[in-house]
Amino acid sequence: MLDLLEKISAIFCGVVALGVAVAYGFVGTKSATPSEFLPGVVLEDVPAPTATAGAKGGKSAPGPAKAPSAAQRQTDDKLKKLLQKQGVKVSGPVPRKKAEIPASTFEFVQHPANWMKELKQYQSRIRRGVDGTHTRLELGGIGENSLLQKMGFQEGDVLELVDDQILEYGDESAMELRARAKDAMERLRRGDTIGVTISRGGKPTHIEFSVQ
Repeated sequence: MLDLLEKISAIFCGVVALGVAVAYGFVGTKSATPSEFLPGVVLEDVPAPTATAGAKGGKSAPGPAKAPSAAQRQTDDKLKKLLQKQGVKVSGPVPRKKAEIPASTFEFVQHPANWMKELKQYQSRIRRGVDGTHTRLELGGIGENSLLQKMGFQEGDVLELVDDQILEYGDESAMELRARAKDAMERLRRGDTIGVTISRGGKPTHIEFSVQ
């Protein structure tokens, strides 16, 4: 049986994007809908900004790529610096994706009873960043039709950043992770976006989660 930190980490690794970790410590009512029948997230690549130029017939045609705004450059530079601290090599802009969580799936994962079976199967592995601290979480035990898979995560993905911040996975940080997850859940419910940066096969991807 996973201990408290492992349980929080296992949920937090992907479910932080859903804000569900807070639900672990409370009694919930199990849904009658099996998780395998729940819809998964809709993942879409976020294209780089492009300019448009006029074309014949009054239609617009693709133009040369437009330079990113100052805000976009600042955000991307921050991601790169943080990822380098984690030991992740970055060349060029960090690829971005949008992930829309179906409302029915978001409702399902808010009840801890729906997670108990899968929690026993997850095999998260805490890894060290460049400075030796436990700041990376490798996801394991992600089965077919599991909730983490439905959130767009794959076996071996490494959670690097949450909301452009490095998190530390240690005994003393368990309650902080729990508080962050509670905040994530509330923000998603309000319609906000939660950013999660992972590395897959050594290559980073930034995913922005929201509820449909």
